[in-house]
Amino acid sequence: MTTSRTHQGRTIRLFNQTFIVTTNYIVTLSPGSTTITNGERLGLTPLVMADIADFRGRWDGGIKLYGNKIDTRTTLVKDGLNLVIKEFLAYDKKNHITNGVAANPIATLEDYAAFHITQGTPLAKTTHTRASDPGSKRVVITLKKIGHLFHTLEVTSPDVKGRGLEDGVSHVLFYKIIIAADAVVPPFKNFEYVGHVKNGLITTTHTDDLVGLKAWYVACIENSRGERGVPSEPVGFIII
Repeated sequence: MTTSRTHQGRTIRLFNQTFIVTTNYIVTLSPGSTTITNGERLGLTPLVMADIADFRGRWDGGIKLYGNKIDTRTTLVKDGLNLVIKEFLAYDKKNHITNGVAANPIATLEDYAAFHITQGTPLAKTTHTRASDPGSKRVVITLKKIGHLFHTLEVTSPDVKGRGLEDGVSHVLFYKIIIAADAVVPPFKNFEYVGHVKNGLITTTHTDDLVGLKAWYVACIENSRGERGVPSEPVGFIII
């Protein structure tokens, strides 16, 4: 079940999609454990985990600037992100991270999916199936819980029972913007990407200096080709 190639995207857009999923997954607690992460279960050493965290920190800083096309998406920022991609792909190959997961006898389908491994796994059967067009599919955001400096949001499809995803939906992308409580909601292009929704829920945290302002949220679905659906209706809540 080994493979000689890595499975992260090579462009900034595709790498952002795959890298975020993988790095979130390895620091998530392994199913049934309260102490061991997925990365530890799969044999990643503390040094490798620390190095990956460093790559993620560099990426998050750059992608935040890259997301603002008007003010901060500069050539220097793009070059920095492309350097992270190049260095991480080389690090992955040198340290046999993806290959190690592919060859790990305890690896599960969830592990393969998180590391984007298809070759030699059951996931290969669906690799060449064209993803459905996102069309007009959209999700709905509702407030699940509000507390001091945090909002927990539930993101669901109106056509699916519970928190499941519609057929053809690979991810749900989540965005926010924080503005004055009485300000008009800006267009979607001004919102900042927060992350992927996991199991229909996402929690956003805020700092003390934002108390009294209003956080607005938007979500949209994405298929496996990176095509996005229609943004949801924005919902906004005061930061307390």
